[in-house]
Amino acid sequence: MRLGFTWFYLVILGLGACGIAVLIGLLRIEQARSRVRQHTAARTYERWRIARDLHDTLLPGVQSLLLRINIWADDPALPSELRAEIKEVWQQTRDIVVESRDRIALLRNGDDIDTNLFATLNSIAKARSVNEVPVLKVVLRGYPQLLTIDAYHELADIAQEAIRNALQHANAQRILVTVEYTPHSIVLVIADDGCGLPAHLTQHSGATAHYGILGMRERARYLNATFSLGPNDASGTKAKVCVSADIAFAERQGSYWSRVVRTYIAH
Repeated sequence: MRLGFTWFYLVILGLGACGIAVLIGLLRIEQARSRVRQHTAARTYERWRIARDLHDTLLPGVQSLLLRINIWADDPALPSELRAEIKEVWQQTRDIVVESRDRIALLRNGDDIDTNLFATLNSIAKARSVNEVPVLKVVLRGYPQLLTIDAYHELADIAQEAIRNALQHANAQRILVTVEYTPHSIVLVIADDGCGLPAHLTQHSGATAHYGILGMRERARYLNATFSLGPNDASGTKAKVCVSADIAFAERQGSYWSRVVRTYIAH
């Protein structure tokens, strides 16, 4: 009889210890979730602050400059060739204003946007004229998935920076953007058939690298992604970034944070 009571008390003590362990685990999970919420709130506030600063300072200055350029473009006292050149500058400045407004809206409403990266990049390609050189084509591989807000922003910016470099500096005839969704990652490749990059621009050093390239590396690093930049076969340049599905895909976010929580508990 006494042996039976001993086992009974041991079972009770074991269940109590398990219960305490579970409660401690749940407490640590809640602490980890709280940190995630605080991090998300901080990033949201920072986006709003940057959007507000851009709207209140930089954008009004550029709009004022745009008005003055337009006045010069219509000045009959200036030679027609000069007015045509000024008109071109006016158009470029206007495009900057439009892009800046879109950026501000994106910063303010970033949590409510459609994060289909392929659809975004494909719409950029479709906005270009059919006969416009270089030809910009976006190819889809795999089944498109919605991305996390951070992954969408960083990958879209990497793609647009690489496309911008190819348009302005590569003297390319063709730019091919590939968005590949796999079960384990999203792979983004921007390749052109232009003149290629000077060797010093592909270096990792911030002192010698082009700031746009440096920005692409920093965005990839923020996503814990692999990033490469180099020759595209015989000619041209290829930028490639690969992001893990646990970080990139919105539907995997739960499993990703589960890993974070388990790592937190382990320590």
